Amino acid sequence: MTHELRRLLEEELAGETPPPLGDVVRVSVDSGRRVRRRRRWFAGAGGGTAAAVLAVAGLVALGTPTGSTRPPSAGSSPALTGAAASAQAIPAAEPEQAAPARCTTPTASAVTPDGDPGPLPGTGVAQTGGTGQGQADDGWGSGGLWMVDCTGALRGIDLTAPAGVPVTEQGLVRTTPTAALELLASLIPKGAIGGLAYRETPDDPAGSTYVQMYLDRGDGFGMIRLYVAGPEKTTSGLASRMCVAMRSCVNIPGTGLLVVENNPDECTLYQTVSLYRADGVVVSLMLGDCLMWDGRQNPPGQVALTLQEAVTVVLNPQWGPEMPIELVKSSKVDLNKLDTIVGG
Repeated sequence: MTHELRRLLEEELAGETPPPLGDVVRVSVDSGRRVRRRRRWFAGAGGGTAAAVLAVAGLVALGTPTGSTRPPSAGSSPALTGAAASAQAIPAAEPEQAAPARCTTPTASAVTPDGDPGPLPGTGVAQTGGTGQGQADDGWGSGGLWMVDCTGALRGIDLTAPAGVPVTEQGLVRTTPTAALELLASLIPKGAIGGLAYRETPDDPAGSTYVQMYLDRGDGFGMIRLYVAGPEKTTSGLASRMCVAMRSCVNIPGTGLLVVENNPDECTLYQTVSLYRADGVVVSLMLGDCLMWDGRQNPPGQVALTLQEAVTVVLNPQWGPEMPIELVKSSKVDLNKLDTIVGG
C-alpha cells in the first residue's frame, strides 16, 4: 500500500513542469545586489553628511577663510580685515575742537537799538541789546551799541582798554615794522613764533605799518597780520559806513568803534577785528586759517587767536603811527631778515 501510494505520487510529480530554479536564483542574486548597493549608498551618504556637518561646524568655529588676495576696502585697517574685523572694538573718534564763531548765513536786520545801552557799568563788557545795519550818525554815533548780523559775536567780550606805556620826556618816534612786531609778540599768548614779515608801499598813509607773524600754540602755525594807519581826517558817518552786513559793531565810549568782520571764504581774512579810534587811528588785526602765499598756494593754518585775544590786542593804546622811543629802541627784530608780505 505504501509503495503503491509512493509510485502514484512520483508519477504525478513527474508529469509537472520543473520549477524555474535559475530565475529564482537570478532574482535572489539581483535582490542581494540591490540591498548591498542601498547599504553602500546610505553608508556613503551618511559619511558625506557627517563630513558636511563637520565642515560647516569648522567654518562657524574658524570664521571666513582669510586666504583671499583681495585688498582691504578703502578706509579699513589691514589689521582689521577678515573674520576678526567684526569682533574688534573700534574706538570712538575724539571730539573736534570747537571752531571760532563765524557768520555762515548772514541775515541783516533793520532793527535799530533804542537808547544808549553802552557797556555794563564798571565792567566794560559788550552787550548785545539790538541789531542794526548802521544808521546815519554824526561822528561816532550817540555812543550806543551797534550790532550787525552775528549779534552774539561780541557778547561777553571784555572791551576794557589796557593801560599804555607812559610816554617819557624823550617823546614819540615813528613806528617801525620791527617795533610793531615786538609789541605784537608781547600782546599775544606764548608759543612758537615764525613767519615774520612786513610790507611798505608808497600808497600807504604816512605812519602806516603792516606786519605779519605766525603763532604756534601747539597745534600748528596760524597767521596774524596787523595794520596800523591814521589818523583819519574825519570820522563823520563812520558807523553807517563800517557797520554793514557780515560785520558786528560796538561803540566803546571814550575809545572808538570796534568792528568784527568774518570772511569764512577768504582764508587770509578769516576774521578781522578793527578799532576805529576816536583820535582817528585805525588798528586792524587779521586772523587767517591759512598761511602766506608760497608761490603756489596758501598752505593751511590754524586760527591763532580767539576773538577776545584779538580784541585785547587792538584795544592796546600803544598802537599808532608813533610809539614811545623806548619801545622802538628795545626791539630785537632785525629788519633786514624780515620777509615781504605777499598775497592777500
